[in-house]
Amino acid sequence: MKETIKICKKGYDIVIEKGSGCIRELYDNKDANRVNLVDRNRRFGSLAATFKDKKSYHTEISHVAESKKHIVIDDQLITHSFSYLRGSCAVFTNIEYNSTLKYEFMDEFFILSIEAADTNISQFGMNLDFNFLGKLGTGYEDQVIPTSPYTSADGKASYYLMTRPNGRWVLVTSPQPLAGWRLEYSPNNFGHFILGLKMFESFDDVFVSDSGTKQKHTIALRIDFPDTYREAMSLASSALGSPVPYFPVAGGTLGTELPMTIEGVYNKIILHSPSGNSTDITEHVVEDSGVYQVSIRLCEEGFYRVEAFGNSLNSLDCVLFSFSGWNELFRKASSTIEQPYHCDENLAEGGVWCWALCEHIKRFGVDPQLADRVLEHIDHKILNLSGVSPTPGCSIVPYPHRFEGREYGPYHIFESTRIQEQFFGVSILLSAYQAFGNSSYLEYAIDTLLNLLHEHIAENGAILCYEKGREIDYTTVCAPVIAVVDMAKVLGERRDPREAVFQAAAVKIADYLLQRGFHFPTEGDQEYSQSEMEDGSISCTALSVLYVCFHIEFKHEYIRFAESILRLHDAWKMYTPDARMYQSSFRWWETIWEGDQDGPCINAGHAWTIWRGEADFYYSLLTGDMNRLLSSYNAYLTNLSKIQQDGTVYACYIPDYIPYSTEPGVLVHRYPLKPDHSLSRYVWPRAVDTWFKSSGIHSQKGKPIALNGEVTFHENCLVFMSTAPEFSYFFVGDIRGRIRLATEKRITIISQTEYLSVYQGRIEAAQGIRCEITPENKWIEIELG
Repeated sequence: MKETIKICKKGYDIVIEKGSGCIRELYDNKDANRVNLVDRNRRFGSLAATFKDKKSYHTEISHVAESKKHIVIDDQLITHSFSYLRGSCAVFTNIEYNSTLKYEFMDEFFILSIEAADTNISQFGMNLDFNFLGKLGTGYEDQVIPTSPYTSADGKASYYLMTRPNGRWVLVTSPQPLAGWRLEYSPNNFGHFILGLKMFESFDDVFVSDSGTKQKHTIALRIDFPDTYREAMSLASSALGSPVPYFPVAGGTLGTELPMTIEGVYNKIILHSPSGNSTDITEHVVEDSGVYQVSIRLCEEGFYRVEAFGNSLNSLDCVLFSFSGWNELFRKASSTIEQPYHCDENLAEGGVWCWALCEHIKRFGVDPQLADRVLEHIDHKILNLSGVSPTPGCSIVPYPHRFEGREYGPYHIFESTRIQEQFFGVSILLSAYQAFGNSSYLEYAIDTLLNLLHEHIAENGAILCYEKGREIDYTTVCAPVIAVVDMAKVLGERRDPREAVFQAAAVKIADYLLQRGFHFPTEGDQEYSQSEMEDGSISCTALSVLYVCFHIEFKHEYIRFAESILRLHDAWKMYTPDARMYQSSFRWWETIWEGDQDGPCINAGHAWTIWRGEADFYYSLLTGDMNRLLSSYNAYLTNLSKIQQDGTVYACYIPDYIPYSTEPGVLVHRYPLKPDHSLSRYVWPRAVDTWFKSSGIHSQKGKPIALNGEVTFHENCLVFMSTAPEFSYFFVGDIRGRIRLATEKRITIISQTEYLSVYQGRIEAAQGIRCEITPENKWIEIELG
């Protein structure tokens, strides 16, 4: 057994190996299960260095994206031997590399720093190999998920906030400027697992050719264990010596006024507008019960940045996104769709552009150019009416065929085991039927969905995929129940008796998910993990039962189950105060195929974030929970913020500096270079029945938070002007007093308040949290108490 030093403090216990200086064990003392937070490989706290006089990398074919070469950094793992323990400090040294590792132990946090005097050093960083999600030996509930990296706009301040499914947090801050960081993604199983984290004072010269020569290299990192997000922001402020600005909502339509919290002691607050103007707004900061707030009105399209200064040289900032309107962005994003749509011609990713354009035509009418493109794809690719060879993963063929040793009946996706393609095909055909009025599309969609019910839905409601002789549970891969529910809705509107078949199937699927519980199977394997805990399968579980609950059959147990799933999935959300990332789902492997195809890296604002955003929306619609509604709006904003002024749309925003597959001289930390033309448009089919129809009002310390609308005050009455194109739902949160709504149509008010009076308008129906009101003279006026 190697000799160790054990330090027990109020907030944590730590065990350090004397022979290496690396952390063997680290415990958050508020963690009820007392799980070791560091990896068993015993690298945590070691130096990751390369040297200018030695070749530091080699090139190889990526195991993740086999068509692409990538750079592998051959850094040296440098450890340190124990020197002395004095007071609250432990010091370790390495004579060969003239480096010193120092630990400073405070009651609630500790600081570890490495210093080396060697002008030959190129890369200088520290290994922080936490017990990341998916590593063997620990249940997922207690593992660490590196969701939320932050770097200030000037690059001088950074922190990394990490979630844990058990509700605890880990915060890493650097009191000095860092060059950046790198997550180490697994070379197997499509990079589904995160193996380690490196924080860098300097990158290797292969990435930064002008790194220069330093006499001394230093990196210092502080580790905290916050109880809450707000405490994490307070600790970041304390560690970095600067106030932290953050928000409940990351943006909105033009005219929206949003409150913002300033955490920590501030001297100056500067607002940077999209047009480049900078305004000192310090005098507008107000204090309420020890909380400092300032309101920002969004008057220009694009990104706003709020920069907060304290007593140190650092400033911290946050980023808001402002847009002209939903219809305007939809038109803009539709105008730039072009071939190639995706890296392949499947339907679940590569066919989303077609679904989005069908929704565009439903909303804005037939544009001949868009319509021709859509009809050509549907008729010649999906339905294969031209009679040429069908396209695997895209064509739905009306005759039996055999694939991978299995016989499939008529109306099955051609030569693909990915049945999400077939469900997406149903959704595209349903939308095309509504856009063009062609009933043959509807009948083809019905036959396609009946094939799925017959061949892929088990007696217990599980949706099964058959691959290489195996049955794989695909019930929550891309939320396939959406197509089943939507079919029932369309047939119900037509009074078609076949509606009942799909209603029953939807309920059976939801009931199965209820019975399946906290098990989230998905694509991939379990070789390197206790259990695959993939963001999408978790969020789609909640979305599936809520979608059925709202549209088909209300069950209290659906809502209770979904609430527990959403609470769990909160750990798979990003919390960086930047509209491109804030409350995005945490995903990292879609860029194997999308964007610049540079392998796994954080896919902030990816289209699949909408699964979580839509689940939050329906939970709010069913319960009136305003915090979930804010989460939903933020999730959609991460997707809208990818749309540039000229209509260019990207697959995601990438906070990583070095993705898995990278090239010499390339640091990322930006949008991909290549636009996206298909899956990035998933937001539109999923927004037309959610945020196109909804607005809301909540408050933070008395300041209104407007969602999809503009707030003014007139004679002690809050006046709300909705910017939702088809305003139908108005959510009211922690607001009391009178509210006037401008509207020409009936509105459903959703609120948990116990008291609601109507002063202008006529109540048509009221039950529970919902009250339907018809306006009088284009206004509704209510009072809540």
